[in-house]
Amino acid sequence: MHYRFMAWLLLVWCPGLLGCPANSPNKPVEDFYNLYLKTHPNGLPSLEEEKALAPYLSKRLLALIEEARSYQRAFIKQHPNDKPPWADGCLFASLFEGPTRFKISHVIANSDLTSTVTVHFWYESDEWEDSVIVRAEAGRFVIDDILMSGAGDFNPPGRLSERLRYRPEPGS
Repeated sequence: MHYRFMAWLLLVWCPGLLGCPANSPNKPVEDFYNLYLKTHPNGLPSLEEEKALAPYLSKRLLALIEEARSYQRAFIKQHPNDKPPWADGCLFASLFEGPTRFKISHVIANSDLTSTVTVHFWYESDEWEDSVIVRAEAGRFVIDDILMSGAGDFNPPGRLSERLRYRPEPGS
């Protein structure tokens, strides 16, 4: 296990050595949030927005987004008078309104071959930090989950992956 962790550290901190990718775990996070600030998807990203965001997201996370979209469509058909889940708000940061700017705070290499990228966000006078889980997939780093800190009174902490798996009852 110790050797796997050391190999991961080399992968993360020594780009260019032994065929390591030239990017680092913070790169897809930075690129993702730069694109997010330009497009500012409201609720689940549209298919066009998802296509733009897809290069920064893991296959697992993209599958969860697609499953959530399918559930949302079925929910709308079955309950046309109820607000569907993931219809609005920011899915990719703690605050419902979403950030207006961000800065990478730090990166930690984890023993499970993932990295945790801590991101500091701002929206008007609100500031908070969320943690983005990044892993290698197909020779590049991708976002695999987001750990929300729960900024504000109405934004509980939690994981993006868990929120995308949640299946609310109509009227809730």
